[in-house]
Amino acid sequence: MFWDLILPLFIPAALVLFFRILNKPYKPAIFGVYQQRNKFFWIKYIFMYLILSFRQLVNHIRRILAVETGKSSDGVQHVHKQDEVLENKYYLGDHAQGIDAVYLNGCNKDGDAVICGIARRPKHVVDAFLFLKVKGEDLLLSPELPDTYQEQVTIEEGYYRVKGLEIANFIPMRTWKLTYNGDMKVRNDTEKTVKVELELTWSAVFSHFNYDTQMSPKSMARDLAKEKWSRGYFKLLKKFHQTHYEQMGVLEGTVTIDGKDHTIYHASGIIVLDPSETGKRSTATCIISFSWKMETVWPLVQCVSLLFYHI
Repeated sequence: MFWDLILPLFIPAALVLFFRILNKPYKPAIFGVYQQRNKFFWIKYIFMYLILSFRQLVNHIRRILAVETGKSSDGVQHVHKQDEVLENKYYLGDHAQGIDAVYLNGCNKDGDAVICGIARRPKHVVDAFLFLKVKGEDLLLSPELPDTYQEQVTIEEGYYRVKGLEIANFIPMRTWKLTYNGDMKVRNDTEKTVKVELELTWSAVFSHFNYDTQMSPKSMARDLAKEKWSRGYFKLLKKFHQTHYEQMGVLEGTVTIDGKDHTIYHASGIIVLDPSETGKRSTATCIISFSWKMETVWPLVQCVSLLFYHI
């Protein structure tokens, strides 16, 4: 008797509520860029959260199985096979935005600081820079700054190396070498140059953070749920996927400035940015935050994105 009275009222009310939500206008993006929570936000959030959490679980199980079956080291004494792959150099292709980069920075309480980056680009072009500050000396800059565009000679091609500056991986996920031999200009007098010889070793202290597999599912699901879903949107995410990891360690070694030796030791971080399989880098905030491979769930996402095509 109760349901006989409720159902005739519930069904029309539910239909009215559904179509009100369906026809609810979108809140405009803040500054035309940052999307807000809109209709069906929670449905999309739960859907993406489940997919991302499941993917993290699958990746964790794969790492364990690789160790148990003898296909990989345990990642403690020796580097895990999955992590070694992150250190590989990539073929960039001819896409203008292809990038394979390493970035180092660090400082200490005495004011010593090193900031260096080398980004390999197609056609043997690199974006490179070096900032160096040691106690008792002026801030030194790469002679090309503020321009970072540089071209490699034949012997430098395929390496993070240009005009005497080099960042080289010594032991995967453990050690990098930063070296430089050449002139640098003084920040307060750019017409003045000094001779600099730099040899530093970066050593890992903590394990790396891989944005592909370790980003918070809640954070990514929340950001994705705010966006307008469509087939084109997910194709764009797949197209501009990139690999990006960061790691904390220490940077130590010697710097010689015009024949005067200095010892450097300070905390430092390293960032490695590799291209997607298409050799293209991310160019928008929402794409950078979505740094995981879509291939594993692509068919399912395409089907659901069609459902929300106009949402």
